[in-house]
Amino acid sequence: DFGVMFLHHVISIFLITFSYVTNMARAGTLVLCLHDSADAFLEAAKMANYAKFQKMCDLLFIMFAMVFITTRLGIFPL
Repeated sequence: DFGVMFLHHVISIFLITFSYVTNMARAGTLVLCLHDSADAFLEAAKMANYAKFQKMCDLLFIMFAMVFITTRLGIFPL
């Protein structure tokens, strides 16, 4: 899990830098805000799962799913 998340963040930093260098900072910022807004809930759900707080994990994952669907499938295509 660490390797995948590390690679995800390295690629994200590269894409944000690339959007800034090519004068597309507004588009890069939009993508960053919409795509990373759900990540906090996912990471919190993982921590709750590791701590054996199953109800908290389930609640946080539902919140993650709602934010993910809203931002990536609803707002971003607009």
